[in-house]
Parts: sequence; C-alpha cells; structure tokens
Amino acid sequence: MIDLELERKAFEELSYKNGVRNFTKDDLDGGYCSAELDYNWHIWIKSAESKQAEIDSLKAQLAKIESGEFVVVPKSSITQFWQDDEEPENFVSKESDFDCLGDCIDIDDIMQINKHHQAHIQTEKLHGTWIAKDDGGGMLVKDSFYVGTKSECEFIVAKNKAMIEAAQENSHE
Repeated sequence: MIDLELERKAFEELSYKNGVRNFTKDDLDGGYCSAELDYNWHIWIKSAESKQAEIDSLKAQLAKIESGEFVVVPKSSITQFWQDDEEPENFVSKESDFDCLGDCIDIDDIMQINKHHQAHIQTEKLHGTWIAKDDGGGMLVKDSFYVGTKSECEFIVAKNKAMIEAAQENSHE
C-alpha cells in the first residue's frame, strides 16, 4: 500500500520545481482543481502503485530466499548439458561434442535433444556400502545399498564381516 501523503508531498515538490504554484485541492476526489495538475497527479499515483506492486513482489521473493525456499546462484555457476531424448544415458556437456550425440542416427534421421540448464549448489561427500543378508541357504547376498556417513558404513561393513565369519564357521562344522 502506498503512502498517499508521502506521494503527494513528493509530487507537489517536483511540480513546484517545474513552475506549478497553485495546489488547490478538489474535495470530491482528493485530486486538484487544475485539470492538468489533477491528470498528472492520477498518473503519478498509478505509477507509484505499480512501483509498490513491484517492490512487494521483490520483498516476497527476498522472504523466500531468506527462508531457504529459494536459492540464488551467480550466473557463472549455471551450466548446461545436452541429452538424447530417446536414450537419456547419452549426453554431452560441450557443444564441441555434439557429434557424439549424433553417432547413433543416420544422415537422413533427426533426433530430439533436450538442453538442460543446471546450477551447482553444493557437493556433499557421502559413503556407500552393501547391506548383506542370508539368502536362506547359508549364502550371503547383497540386499540393499546404503548411503550415509562413513561411520555408518563402517558399522554395516563390520556387521557384514561378522555375518561372513559366522557363515564360514557354520560351513566348517
């Protein structure tokens, strides 16, 4: 919401600098008795409302950034890569490698390529290991792959090794 009194003060100061001396108000609509001044006043208010709407929008975006809902990254952190639409495992990160994308089509074919834009925010080092399980016949097999901290993975590996040792002891009996 704009501050009408603040806007009126700024409008009248600028109008005074431009030679206006009569600021008689029109009691009906809060404008001015002079048609030209009244017209300019209404344009001024429309402009102020438009600018205030833009300010409010920017404040809302800033609030989202401050809350962590949005992330701001420099343009230099934005990269792109090109990916075959039908075979997404085929992609290149440099335009000079486009011919690699086209290796799988003939000269009379057209392929669809998706250009992706991405921003690198951060890299986090994690660790991964397999969780073992008994297949029911005394053999240990890979059950599921776990991703977490190094100490969590070390605990799982130690448990896997204990299961392997117990299985080997049971097979020697």
